[in-house]
Amino acid sequence: MRLRENEEYGDCSIVKAMQKVLDKFDIENITQARKRGMKTREELRLVDRVALRELIINAFAHNDYSNGDTPIFEIFSDRFEITSYDGLVSGMTQEEFFSGVSRPRNPEIMRIFKDLEYVERLGSGIPFVVEKYGREIFHFSSSIIRFSLPFDRTIDLAGTENDARKEAGKGQKTVEKVVEKTVEKICTLISENVKVSIAELVVLTGLSRRGVEWNLKKLKASGRLRRVGPDKGGHWEVIK
Repeated sequence: MRLRENEEYGDCSIVKAMQKVLDKFDIENITQARKRGMKTREELRLVDRVALRELIINAFAHNDYSNGDTPIFEIFSDRFEITSYDGLVSGMTQEEFFSGVSRPRNPEIMRIFKDLEYVERLGSGIPFVVEKYGREIFHFSSSIIRFSLPFDRTIDLAGTENDARKEAGKGQKTVEKVVEKTVEKICTLISENVKVSIAELVVLTGLSRRGVEWNLKKLKASGRLRRVGPDKGGHWEVIK
């Protein structure tokens, strides 16, 4: 299957880069849906959200950065692929890896992730993924570890005349519409009060602080919004 997308997230901290990847893949991991009768609706993500999150965090936490290599995240038409550099930590066997033995390659990075609550229970992620997908999705070599998460097309296969595929396409459009409505709402709120704070936008939009910050960054990058002056005492300017 062809490679659909391959993006780089550089020029920022590991934590910021990882959050960008988590946000991107959560959007790409669309919800497929089809109706079963008048009131029943069947929904299914392309891949398990928890497993995908665990593998992304694992790739950032255990990648070997000593040679300047960073994890690679690829979106294919039938799967997500995640590659981290260097093989297993020295002395660790595949059996220990699959059973969840915790032996961080980068202890300081792991500590930071734990403090920021990206990691809840050390060693619990890989066994969960193995239980969901088996060991076949893991590919090891002396220089890389690659995870390949296949898309679940159960709904697609169960439907007739590709109903599920059409619904999945609608689901993606719905996500895009929701994002656009959120962006427009933020622009409207800022137009009404150019000194509105991020904390106030959190209350007014119902988004998390991280969600508000992500949308503000997107607006500034697209040239629709500009910050004039410092964070404290400055104001926003919406560009038509």
